[in-house]
Amino acid sequence: MKPKANISEFRRALMRVVLLTPWDQKCGNAEYSKHLVTGFSDEVEIFPIDLPNLMGTRRSFGDKYKLHKDFRRILQKINEIDPDIVHIQHEFVFFGSGTSRSCVNFDWFTKRLRHPFVVTMHTLPVKLLNPDKRKLLRRIDPRRLISRFHLIRAMERARGVILHSQSTQRVLMQATKSLSDKISVCPLPIGKVEGTSAGIYTKQASDVWLTIIGFVSRYKGHLSAVELLSHLPNNFKLVIAGGFHPKEGNPEAYWSSILSKADQLNLSDRILFTDFIKTKAEQSYYMERTDAFLLPYQEVGQSGSAVLADCMAYNVPIITSDAMSMIVYRTESDTCFSSSILFSSTQESYRQTDAQREVFDFSLAASQLERLFAAMQDQNSVQRKHRKTVQTRFSLEETCSRHLRIYNDVLGGKASGRN
Repeated sequence: MKPKANISEFRRALMRVVLLTPWDQKCGNAEYSKHLVTGFSDEVEIFPIDLPNLMGTRRSFGDKYKLHKDFRRILQKINEIDPDIVHIQHEFVFFGSGTSRSCVNFDWFTKRLRHPFVVTMHTLPVKLLNPDKRKLLRRIDPRRLISRFHLIRAMERARGVILHSQSTQRVLMQATKSLSDKISVCPLPIGKVEGTSAGIYTKQASDVWLTIIGFVSRYKGHLSAVELLSHLPNNFKLVIAGGFHPKEGNPEAYWSSILSKADQLNLSDRILFTDFIKTKAEQSYYMERTDAFLLPYQEVGQSGSAVLADCMAYNVPIITSDAMSMIVYRTESDTCFSSSILFSSTQESYRQTDAQREVFDFSLAASQLERLFAAMQDQNSVQRKHRKTVQTRFSLEETCSRHLRIYNDVLGGKASGRN
């Protein structure tokens, strides 16, 4: 007679993965992680653990000790689960309210992590890792050198470092050669946002909707989108589908600057604000009706963009800036025209003076946009073919397969680096 299977032994036969991200909070990182989890097969058992998110918080006396207490609780949970591998979805605000403190805390945390781990670096600060050689004071700044040391040492403890683009891979390789055999490039997965829901706006037959999806944050370049709208016909509408990030400091100031620009250009009847998108179904409503997506992002060191990944699932023009995170899917010969760069990542930089910002020809961008509409409607155009290739090559299934290979390489004692 065949003995009954022991349920606990069966569950232990699965690969046990602890996933560290702000799982229980409103956060793009957490949304990405939840999307990723849906694509894993039955071979993996996922244990999400909520990380703190210190975005928008101010430092105060005792913060370090409170945070370390939280991290000790997380480490205890990990030890209780006893996973095969820990996967850290890293953002600097998860480990400290400032970059310097975050790097030190990340080093402190990984030193005490007793299980094999991989880390996905969603953002890499270029100026911290590879400052401009012409700026001597920045290069020898003790705070920068200390932060850089702690950040690299923490990543060296990882069995694998996952990045979303070849651009950020080059940034990290220029900073240190010690991670060369650990780095894997794994772009964010592409897939349509599912669901049906009514939005607060109804699209008229003659309307052309240009949409910016996601939180209204400074680096997303809404002012450039408003400027572009002023050079387009009156039936073009700008849909700003999102609200303030719940943890961004002083978001009203940026919101006010968008309204001011719209007032100056007399565009108040052509800009549609949806406020905070509460559900995936509501997000789907606007994405399904969009004629072109706008992503005029500023360069902030992002390794990839979940918003760009969502937009890639649709067969309409995607207009981006030249920021590193915007060319993730354009590095191969059969995908390089899957989106189009019509914005500059320095045009609206809130970290630069007016004299440093690049002069940009919005009227030229407007004329190019109208040509892109025709190209994306043609099934045989290069743009349409490249978009289809991206949708297949970077599907959720393919992305999860890449992660599983990395996990298996780590557990097998091999170097995890692969592209």
